[in-house]
Amino acid sequence: MKSIIAAIPLVLLVACGQDSEAGSESKAEAVKMTAPSEPEGRDWVPAGLTLPQPHEVLQDARLGSRIRLLQVSVKADPASEFPRWKSALEAAGYKIQDVADTSRLLFSNDKEEGQIAVSQHPEVDGYVIQIDISRKSQ
Repeated sequence: MKSIIAAIPLVLLVACGQDSEAGSESKAEAVKMTAPSEPEGRDWVPAGLTLPQPHEVLQDARLGSRIRLLQVSVKADPASEFPRWKSALEAAGYKIQDVADTSRLLFSNDKEEGQIAVSQHPEVDGYVIQIDISRKSQ
């Protein structure tokens, strides 16, 4: 029983791409398991959100029944995309939460909340854009 409980966090870390030992192996598996590279092909991504081209899907995951996660890498700094993403989210009916961190955009509506975050990782040549959404409990 203890080994099953201990395995659960490991599975979640690997699913989220956070296990440093999995490294490039996890990345390769995630790319193989993903579907279309455009968020428009994913019905859970808010309407109007587009990703810079070209980009590579690093991870497209469903965590439980309420959480979705998309990570893509891009070569150029996507900071200039934030105003367009904010406008698209507002047009889709989301409320935008003001945060001091300029590398994140927090949004929510009656049914879900999420964020778009941009970061740099040593394993990625360029930047990582992460979109994650969590459905609110009803």
